[in-house]
Amino acid sequence: MTNPEMTSLEDFLATRGIQPSSGGIVLPPGFYEIGNVVLDGESVSVRAEHPGTVTFEGSLRLGGNVTFEGITFSPALDEDLLPRMDISQGGTVKILNCHFRGGENAAIVLCSGLVEVRDSRFENVRVKTALQVSGEHSRLSLERCVLDACMQPLVASSSAYVGMEQCELIGSAEIWPQVVIKTGAQVTLEACHLRDGLSHAVWVKEQGQASITGCTISGFHKAAAISVQDDGSKAILSGTTLREGLRPVYGQDKAMVALAKCELIGSAEKYPQVTMTTGAQVTLEACHLRDGLSNAVWVKEQGQASITGCTISGFHEATAIHAHDDGSKVILSGTILRDGKQQIYGETKAMVALTKCELIGSAEKRPQVTMATGAQVTLEACRLRDGLSHAIWVKERGQASVRGCTISGFHKAAAICAQDTGSHVIMSGTAFSDVGKTQFVRDGGTISNR
Repeated sequence: MTNPEMTSLEDFLATRGIQPSSGGIVLPPGFYEIGNVVLDGESVSVRAEHPGTVTFEGSLRLGGNVTFEGITFSPALDEDLLPRMDISQGGTVKILNCHFRGGENAAIVLCSGLVEVRDSRFENVRVKTALQVSGEHSRLSLERCVLDACMQPLVASSSAYVGMEQCELIGSAEIWPQVVIKTGAQVTLEACHLRDGLSHAVWVKEQGQASITGCTISGFHKAAAISVQDDGSKAILSGTTLREGLRPVYGQDKAMVALAKCELIGSAEKYPQVTMTTGAQVTLEACHLRDGLSNAVWVKEQGQASITGCTISGFHEATAIHAHDDGSKVILSGTILRDGKQQIYGETKAMVALTKCELIGSAEKRPQVTMATGAQVTLEACRLRDGLSHAIWVKERGQASVRGCTISGFHKAAAICAQDTGSHVIMSGTAFSDVGKTQFVRDGGTISNR
């Protein structure tokens, strides 16, 4: 139903001598001060006669089945209190080759209905979120769209669904993530480029769900690019590159993150590429993590990481894999760790397990694997080679179990070192070659060969 205080778009256009035709409503070039109008009809098409030459100034309340094509939407200059489009009555709205520019309110508010946006641009929405989507009956899809210089491009909430394909998101204001997914909403991003925001690229919380496939995420220097906030929230990334930022991935409070065939490049000093804390869990499969200025993966406060078939290289400033404390755990399988300062470090009763992994090289005085303060590691069918310190060093009640491994090329220090009382290494079925000294114990440390 039409609000009695609002004019229908058809009536407004009729005052300009524009009537619907068999091809819909075709608008000649011009600037249309529509104010606040409503459009609610079946199979209504509104298009510019020449794309880019028609500007609507004001706000539209939409329902039914409506298509817009080739139109620029601008805020009311004297009273910018309403979104460019308010869609809350259901129906289907298609937006093709349109331009939403400026304003202090949202470009689109969707509370119920299906909205399809193609080949369109949103820019310089300064105060409110550009696209606000809420409600389980709301579905928004965008293809080949650009959201540029908006305070915040997208918020999806309350079980809404948003799909973005081949879109580009550029910039966001400080403390405003580019994409927020909360209260059970779902967002999929496919072949998109998210860049240069002053907060997160994607922030998932309150059982929100994110699926990110074939995307590039870069230039997030103020916050983690992907942040997954709490229990029930999840982000799944596949074939995605994360680079040139503070840190790529952060999970906390039992959140879940999964990465497959992704590449993580670089991170700032003191910021690991992947951090899991307070019970959060991450799985990495067939990924390449490289060239960060801190750890590749850091788990703490019962954080968990499972790493399968990955390559981890170029971490020269910190340990590649760091398990920080009691309840934190890292499981690695079929993974190569090379060209770094130190491959594995566990402390304070943390647990690490490696199966069929290869560890290559380490810096001087940096063992490939260090277990301290009661931490435990198991290595099974692994190959450790060519480090400039120990292959395995346990201290301060650190524990190591080494089964069916091959250890070679350690010329600067004993391959296995048990440092002090309570520190213990159990060796079984392990072969040494080309090493200066296989084992060394001191100050009450012990090594058992079975």
